[in-house]
Amino acid sequence: MKNKILIVVFTCSVFILICIGINFYINYQVKVKIDIIQVPVAADDLKIRHKITIDDIRYVDISANFIDENIIVDEQLLIDNYVSNEGVLFNGSFFYSSSIDNFTEMNDNHNFLLEDDQIAFSLLENQTDVILSNFQVNQYVDIYISIRIDQSNMINDLFLENVKIIGIKDHNGNDLTGDLSAFSIILAIDKQYVSLLK
Repeated sequence: MKNKILIVVFTCSVFILICIGINFYINYQVKVKIDIIQVPVAADDLKIRHKITIDDIRYVDISANFIDENIIVDEQLLIDNYVSNEGVLFNGSFFYSSSIDNFTEMNDNHNFLLEDDQIAFSLLENQTDVILSNFQVNQYVDIYISIRIDQSNMINDLFLENVKIIGIKDHNGNDLTGDLSAFSIILAIDKQYVSLLK
C-alpha cells in the first residue's frame, strides 16, 4: 500500500514538473518570438516646445516587431529635449523622431534664452555698419545709433548698453555655421526699448 502511494505521489510530481516545464517553454518561446520590449510613451499631454523630463515618460510593453524605426525607444534621447512645433504629443503617444527637437537644432531656440520682460529683436545685416559674422551667441554688445538732423548734421550716440546676442542667423534663417556670412543677429531687448528700436 505504501509503495502504491509513493508511486502515485512520484507520478503526480513528475507530471506537475513536466506541465511547469512545458508552460515555461511555451511562455519563453512566445516571448522570444514576440520579442516584448518596454517603449517610452508620453505620460501626459505635452504641448509644443515643452521640455521633456523623466516625469513626462512612462513605459508600455510592446512587441519589437511593431516598432517603427522612427519611434524613439531610448529615454536618453528624450530627456532635456523639446516637443517640436509641429504639434502636441497626447497622453500615451509614442515619441517619434520627428516630434522631438534638440535645443541646438531648433530655429527658435533663442526664445528660451530670454529673461522676463525681454523680447527677441532681429537686427538685419543692412541695418548695421559692422560685420555680423564677427559676433557670437551669448556675447554682450552696445548699440549706437545715428540720427541725421539735417543735411550736414548727424548725431551718433550710445543707445543701449550690454545687450545680449541670443542668435546669429544665415540668409535661410538657420543658425550660423562654418564660413557663411551672417544675415541677422537676434538680440534680447527689454520690452520698453523695442518701440524706439523700430
